[in-house]
Amino acid sequence: MGDGAVTVDYKVDRTELLARLNGALATELVCVLRYRRHHFMARGIHSCNVAASFLIHANQELGHADILAARIVQLGEASNKASVTRFIQLRGTWLGSAAVRRCLGAGR
Repeated sequence: MGDGAVTVDYKVDRTELLARLNGALATELVCVLRYRRHHFMARGIHSCNVAASFLIHANQELGHADILAARIVQLGEASNKASVTRFIQLRGTWLGSAAVRRCLGAGR
């Protein structure tokens, strides 16, 4: 019970798996932030539909993050905040409003 959702037959390298899960969690959280930023940055005639779409995607990514975080906890570890924070810093460059304008223009 102390090993979380791990049985004797569990042959996966837990350290490697947890590193990958934390990396995937960080990626999902960056996506949430990017989609939410796009949601609030959307402007123009088509912005209502596009903004709504960005919000839907942000919520989907948040759902993915929740699944990953739950699995990390099931494996007996709280998600590694330092690891996730570092990963977000590496991948977390905000996309500027030019990227939102490209998205808006792509639907025309």
